[in-house]
Amino acid sequence: MKVILLQSVQNVGQKGDIKDVKPGFAQNKLIPQKLAAPISDSQAQLAIASKKSRKKTTDKDIDAIRAALKQLQFIVQRDCNEQGTLYSAVDIQDVQNVINQAHIAISVASMKPKHIKTIGEHTVEFILGHNIRLTVPVVVKQKK
Repeated sequence: MKVILLQSVQNVGQKGDIKDVKPGFAQNKLIPQKLAAPISDSQAQLAIASKKSRKKTTDKDIDAIRAALKQLQFIVQRDCNEQGTLYSAVDIQDVQNVINQAHIAISVASMKPKHIKTIGEHTVEFILGHNIRLTVPVVVKQKK
């Protein structure tokens, strides 16, 4: 029985996937719990075509976001001691604030290293939404 998944289901597939599952599994679990809906062959072909076009649009959006972030300068100011050690580390929230000030609508999922604790230029890898990985320089300056 062909179904389209309305939510991601572990060991079955992701939301929007069209799967061929056993009729009992579909009728007893997926459909009653609103995890999936039955779909005909013609509907499946339409859904596959729309999913491909959405993926192309998403890829273009990701490339535009990546280009905008590479042009952005990540400069954060913090108080520090004489040795250049920060009193409060630079973390994901500080990076997110820089992105928000540039009016770029994407969230930072994680950052490596997780915290920057010294003054200077650091190379940081961001993992953004949609599995975008981006390595950029982050400059930490002393607050005056």
